[in-house]
Amino acid sequence: MKQFETTALIDENVYMGLKKHRKSRSEKIRAFVACAVFVILGFLLIYTGLSNILGAFIILVALLFPILDHKNFRRTVKLYYRRTAESSGGATVLEVTTSFSEEEIKIHNHITGSVTALKYDSLVKFVQTERLYIMITKENQFVVVDKLKLIQDGLNEDFLSFIKEKCNNVKWRS
Repeated sequence: MKQFETTALIDENVYMGLKKHRKSRSEKIRAFVACAVFVILGFLLIYTGLSNILGAFIILVALLFPILDHKNFRRTVKLYYRRTAESSGGATVLEVTTSFSEEEIKIHNHITGSVTALKYDSLVKFVQTERLYIMITKENQFVVVDKLKLIQDGLNEDFLSFIKEKCNNVKWRS
């Protein structure tokens, strides 16, 4: 029996909106600290005169790391987007219906006709955006729920309570 059901459109904006939520806070802090350590190491190599070229190279790599990380994410999004378009006959916007029952979440892709089922214990993050709820699994799959539709139907608080009850290991973010 379905508890909740919404239909949402997934486009490139949804993928790009996931960018800031793809890494945990601790991963972001570790990356920042690593970059800072390498910049300091590079300056020490230059300052002590041990190796100006190596020091400059280390600083350059440390400063380029965030840029390359962003470019890699953009490339991944474009690749996923292209594969989605190829598998759905050229469609760049996917329409998905997400159904929540007592046992699982079912995601129906209207373009391909495929249905994916996920268990609640596979969810690890719950992200709230202006118009969507996005739940992310351990395998970096995601479930999109139309938050505005839930609010319009007066089911938003019931939905959040239901998800909190079913998903014990989820990190909540907004």
